[in-house]
Amino acid sequence: MSTLFGVLVFLSLAGLVVGLIKPSIFKLKSRKQSAWVFGGAMVVSFMLFGIATPTEEVAQVSPEPVVVQSFDVPSLIGKNIDEIETAIGKAERTFEPTTLQEANGPISSEKTFTKGETELMVSYNAKTRVVIDLFISSDDPSGASSDTAHLLQMGNLAQNATAYTVKFVPAIKDPSVYTGVVITQR
Repeated sequence: MSTLFGVLVFLSLAGLVVGLIKPSIFKLKSRKQSAWVFGGAMVVSFMLFGIATPTEEVAQVSPEPVVVQSFDVPSLIGKNIDEIETAIGKAERTFEPTTLQEANGPISSEKTFTKGETELMVSYNAKTRVVIDLFISSDDPSGASSDTAHLLQMGNLAQNATAYTVKFVPAIKDPSVYTGVVITQR
């Protein structure tokens, strides 16, 4: 319906122009009469066009940000293993060296924390409880990923941070992909 009124607006405009030049074509007595007839028709057609035009309601949908972060590693830098476990929660797995292993040399202990498909492994000295390094594994089903930006996002990490260093760990079978990232305090 709005198309019909749109066409009438343009026909009224054309009739107004022609009627102002030569009103006798439309059997009108004067230009003033032509202006009233075609000008009025144009205004009415324009108003009906506006009324008949369907309005689209645009829903204001704000996209939800995709949260990739699994662990906030920068907040863990400088903490000992007990403080990390308090911050994150209980570890899924713990490895403590046996007395015999410790007798043969220092071996680090490890605790593994899991969020979704991502694991955070924390290596630490069992006696001093000081963290040696942290490792975030790839959440890719294959166990490795070439997307280094995604690996950094999982730990809320920055490659050029001053408080820590990051090192991507290449997969043994395919060094072009990474199994995760090691984070060490500077």
